[in-house]
Amino acid sequence: MTTPSNWCNTHRGPTDEVIPVAVIEANSGSGGTIWSCPDCVERFGIVPLGEQSPDHPASRIQYRDPPSKAG
Repeated sequence: MTTPSNWCNTHRGPTDEVIPVAVIEANSGSGGTIWSCPDCVERFGIVPLGEQSPDHPASRIQYRDPPSKAG
């Protein structure tokens, strides 16, 4: 896992605290981590990486309740 910055990948802005929510795997590089702030984790129902089910791929963000699609 990469070292966190003060950047939330979810709302694409600065934040005081970040939580790892997914891992970017790269074939020929070091990859990286997707970080979200606590507000985005709560607002969008994102499951932090350490709480995700073992059968869920770490490269995909897991949601507690899938977001509804506006139609």
